[in-house]
Amino acid sequence: MKLNQTLIAIRPRTIFERLDLAFLLCGRYPLGIFLSLMVGILPFLMLNQWFLADENENYFALFILLILPLELPFSTIPLTLYLGQMTFSRSFSIKEAIVTTFRQLPALLIYQVILRGVLCVLVILMPIVAMGMYHMNEIILLERSSINIAWKRRRVLHDSHFSDILVSRFVEFIFFFIGFMMLTSLIKMISSLWNDQTKLDQLLLFTDSEMYFQEMIFGWQGSLAFFLTIGFLRIYRFVTYLDSRIRYEGWDVELKLRSLAQSYSAVEAT
Repeated sequence: MKLNQTLIAIRPRTIFERLDLAFLLCGRYPLGIFLSLMVGILPFLMLNQWFLADENENYFALFILLILPLELPFSTIPLTLYLGQMTFSRSFSIKEAIVTTFRQLPALLIYQVILRGVLCVLVILMPIVAMGMYHMNEIILLERSSINIAWKRRRVLHDSHFSDILVSRFVEFIFFFIGFMMLTSLIKMISSLWNDQTKLDQLLLFTDSEMYFQEMIFGWQGSLAFFLTIGFLRIYRFVTYLDSRIRYEGWDVELKLRSLAQSYSAVEAT
């Protein structure tokens, strides 16, 4: 870890600065971010298309309440690891990412499958997932916390900061709604042009709202738009995680001291 050569400046940021930084990261490493996101979401895209192929409303309810919430943290694992490595190492190692994923798999299964699944099935406890496990992926994957330590770290970053997480969730909801709608329409227009449908009503599908929302929910265009939007929100959450550690734990001071210690050790070695 190159503590004196981090990709981004380690300092507290406002919400708008965090959003701006998320966009800047997308512009700085578009290919790496896109590929790491696609590696994570493609298996779930295919699974969802198979599961929703019959357009059964009962299946859809199960999908929304249980399957989709369990997919979200796993679909962005490669992206989270990519962002972590690029931020502190300025390079990405596929081998290290795979080793980290398998090493942290027990914690992921316990928190992001078993505990998350139980809370989502009970429905009324879903806010605990939304507010109390906001940074769980970052804690498990980037800090490489054990099962016990991960829960303690969750309490440090979540329990006393409800209002901050609520604001971040609200921002995510707005960007998700706008991004999902826009990307769905854009991908649908591109696929329609590819199929040689050149009439405006065929491109937009706004003339038939029922068909439009059916395409959005059950079509591959809507699924792809959904996961692409979630990918951007994961970048924003990564930046928010860094900001939380700086604000609540003085992480910027810790990194500066560790950087000085590394430099001093290097000088002594010479």
